[in-house]
Amino acid sequence: MRIFTATLGTETNTFAPLPTNLESFRDLVCVSGDDIISGRCEPSAAGQALLSVRQDRPIEIIHGLSASAQPGGVTTRAAYEHLRGQLLDDLAAAGKVDGVLLNLHGAMIADGYLDCEGDILRRVRARTGPDIPVCVVLDPHCHLSEEMLQYADAISCYKEYPHTDVEECLIQMADLLVRIVDGRHKPVQSVFDCRMISILHTREEPVRSIIDRIRTLEQTEADILSISIVHGFPWGDSPDMGTRVLVITDAAPEKGARIAREIGLDLFTHRDSSGRKLLTLEEATREALRASERPLVIADSSDNPGGGAPSDSMRLIRSLMEKGVTNAAAAFIWDPGAVAIAHRAGEGARLPIRIGGKTSVLCGPPLDLGLTVKRVMENLSEVFAGLTWNTGPAAVVEGGGFELVLTTNRIQCFTPEAFRQAGIRPEDKSILVVKSSQHFRSAFEPLAGRILYAEPPGVLDTRLDTLPFRHVQRPRWPFDPDPFGSAGGQP
Repeated sequence: MRIFTATLGTETNTFAPLPTNLESFRDLVCVSGDDIISGRCEPSAAGQALLSVRQDRPIEIIHGLSASAQPGGVTTRAAYEHLRGQLLDDLAAAGKVDGVLLNLHGAMIADGYLDCEGDILRRVRARTGPDIPVCVVLDPHCHLSEEMLQYADAISCYKEYPHTDVEECLIQMADLLVRIVDGRHKPVQSVFDCRMISILHTREEPVRSIIDRIRTLEQTEADILSISIVHGFPWGDSPDMGTRVLVITDAAPEKGARIAREIGLDLFTHRDSSGRKLLTLEEATREALRASERPLVIADSSDNPGGGAPSDSMRLIRSLMEKGVTNAAAAFIWDPGAVAIAHRAGEGARLPIRIGGKTSVLCGPPLDLGLTVKRVMENLSEVFAGLTWNTGPAAVVEGGGFELVLTTNRIQCFTPEAFRQAGIRPEDKSILVVKSSQHFRSAFEPLAGRILYAEPPGVLDTRLDTLPFRHVQRPRWPFDPDPFGSAGGQP
């Protein structure tokens, strides 16, 4: 059995000011199949998943392109077409294959391409023909299009947010692909459009119970092959933006449609309670001042680089400084210029530095402060979702009651290790500010005395009616209070 695997994806925030180019992929992951085959780098997550699948006969894995970029603004046409061409060339060079396993994101938008994944799958199908199974794994923060469903035999999303089940989901889909190739399953995909867009946190109710129910159905119903909640990505201006439920059955479309509808309506019923309370800048500052639990961890949600934000907003940090907060630390603040100045000045230097606020008016002004350069480093790194995320040259500067970890590359703060690598003991701090929305939580929860979620004005503002959407299909909540009635139908 010969299986071709490839990875290509990024999460596109169409309102973010920073374009995603070829260098953006090279900063994170961009390797060819030849590099993997020769042992110069590790197999992609999709390839590793296939290696974990145990079958009666051997599987020959043909590794294609593996390319991922940090979430950001619209991908340039040149970068997308180059990478798409590499993936298709790798598939052509593979010759005859029995199946294709693709690890995509689902929310990639490029200049001239509102649905990159649909475009990729259409072209892959043109190469494979109609009879070769094509299976796809997506991030749940994706846009599920008709074109994607048309050209893929089976699509599934990670179930958890934070994405702690990436490997599990890939292995599940790799196993399903092998079973389809062997003729043991005939997958049918059924979709229900919830006609809403919502931030779904799977560790909290009511979404936690819905995820648990999905897992039980997969384990107990033999003809249910996979169930996915497509959360949608609220900051991607796509015609397919929105929450959906996708059920894959073994030749049981009526059952799949019924289950998708039941779960989808359950999500819609809880649409006002499925998110998390986000504090305004003023509320977050007040809570930080009166909270006794230490360390207090505050997520600067609207400046999360994991959603395409610049990670250089100083609004929250400035507010805490102005209120006299001390013994605090923040990571990661993206400011290559300030890092270069700190490296040139050297450890121990005291000088005025302008921090952050350089990319978008949405993120507010920079912070001008007299600072001490505590440490300079050539790189810090974190491992999350099977990838190694590097800061590039970094620096720690101190002033105004804060130690600030500055980076050359934009990356999210995933774990307390981010502070420890920078020489900061997070457990000794009163307040930790993390540039993240949710992925930090699993690692910080055992450490934190309390966790707050702040939403200063920024690129990832959840007040979606303030953003200039042009392509979103209506009616859809929260833009429309009664999307099913407005559409002339009943939920």
